[in-house]
Amino acid sequence: MSDINDPSLSYYAVRVRYPGEDPTPEEAREAIDMARVVRRFARKWLGLT
Repeated sequence: MSDINDPSLSYYAVRVRYPGEDPTPEEAREAIDMARVVRRFARKWLGLT
């Protein structure tokens, strides 16, 4: 999984697609945690675990 401060993500790749307020570090961690839960569920449902 990519780090929140992943250097491969350029300013323009993120800022142009997602304008507005930046998430707090805590909000970013929560979003990553939620994505992991969804991914785990989807992989299990698809029989990929």
